[in-house]
Amino acid sequence: MSDHDTRFLLATRVSQRREVKDARAVFQDAKKLMEKRPLAEVHDGLQSYNEAFIKEFYTNYGPRVENIRSVGQRDEGLNQSIERINGTIRDREKTFRGMDHDETAQVLSDGMRINYNFLRPHMGLDGKTPAQVAGLDLGLDGIRWKALIRKATTNQTDGGQR
Repeated sequence: MSDHDTRFLLATRVSQRREVKDARAVFQDAKKLMEKRPLAEVHDGLQSYNEAFIKEFYTNYGPRVENIRSVGQRDEGLNQSIERINGTIRDREKTFRGMDHDETAQVLSDGMRINYNFLRPHMGLDGKTPAQVAGLDLGLDGIRWKALIRKATTNQTDGGQR
């Protein structure tokens, strides 16, 4: 699940199937990070997304969030940005070992999400990362992975009080 404007990838979840419980888990993870409710949720029309949306955003989430089923380019084509993200992740994930176990696959998926959000500049965002566009510029200079790990380690040892 991602923010349409910033392309910030809010949540990823590795699962063997695409059932309602799997979609709900992604929605729940994303809701924890949202400061305000979304205006709409766009998906490719899979029925489990529809059912999960009703349970997470329509029934239990206060004012209504618009549910947009955007199946293809003939429909508004609104889900193209998340499909592009999926393609980027799939291209990278094909070469990974360890994706045959849900736990290791989720760890690798989380790492790819961090890379996508904080380290990888995007041409569609004028060379910025989704985090920078979202106002989360961490000032990572030089070898950005190394700078991010250093920053995370420093914040962990001082209790996150930076």
